[in-house]
Amino acid sequence: MRLDAAGEAVHRVEAIGVQLATMSRFAEDDSLSEAIAALQDQLADLQMSMVDPRLTGQGHDGVCFEAKLLHEQLREHLEALEALVATEVHALNEMLRAPGDVDYRGRR
Repeated sequence: MRLDAAGEAVHRVEAIGVQLATMSRFAEDDSLSEAIAALQDQLADLQMSMVDPRLTGQGHDGVCFEAKLLHEQLREHLEALEALVATEVHALNEMLRAPGDVDYRGRR
């Protein structure tokens, strides 16, 4: 595992978080809002287990990953991120695509 994999994983979590924050501003459907909030919480927990962005106030920029992640921990966190994307992010995308269900603006 390369150290830059940790940076890429944290960047991916942050990018998904930005997308979720944008979607949450437009979501008018309660079930969609709840799904977005739950996924945001899961991503925040995963990110905090990888690095503590509060240490720098800059997200992953300037954070020393070595202080928080060992090689085997990095592998576990990357697997957890992939599992979260494959399940929760996928489920949210399916909710958004389902015909007759809500779209990101809460319309049916």
